[in-house]
Amino acid sequence: SQNDAVPAPLQAVPSISLFIGQQNNMDNICAYCAFSGQLVNLSDVYHYSGFDCTDLYEYDQRTGYRSQSLLTVPLRGYANITIGILQLINYHDPDTQQISPFPNTLESLVKAFASQAAVAIDNAQLIEQNNHLIKLLNATNQQLTTENINLKIKIAHQCRFTFQPIVHKVPKDTQE
Repeated sequence: SQNDAVPAPLQAVPSISLFIGQQNNMDNICAYCAFSGQLVNLSDVYHYSGFDCTDLYEYDQRTGYRSQSLLTVPLRGYANITIGILQLINYHDPDTQQISPFPNTLESLVKAFASQAAVAIDNAQLIEQNNHLIKLLNATNQQLTTENINLKIKIAHQCRFTFQPIVHKVPKDTQE
């Protein structure tokens, strides 16, 4: 959560419950977007009654900011699973510099950006998982090497016989 009016990320932004009891939380914009996979474009969150915008209202109250227009897009990763939400607030019209609704022409651009962000997040998670597996394999390999050495030592101590090659010498007087 950051913009020109609130430059530093706000640490007190509450998390959003995806569920209310056993039901999907379809009242919250972000949760709705996550579950439905649908983009949400609102021209004014204070003049729209279809979603519960309490979290935005509380954010505005804490920061002195005023959320108005809003564009929320799911971050759909591998296998088309929602891994996050991108929410843009208060589109500034480039001509008037006034806060305006997000134009429909921007939706495809924001969807494309969200898609690339999801790929980047998926890749980062795969790299992290891969590094974890490499560490796990290295630790397992180290354990197996140690166990192999210990088994060799144990076998060497348990051997009762020492095998030495027997060399048969032919007496000189029988040689021709």
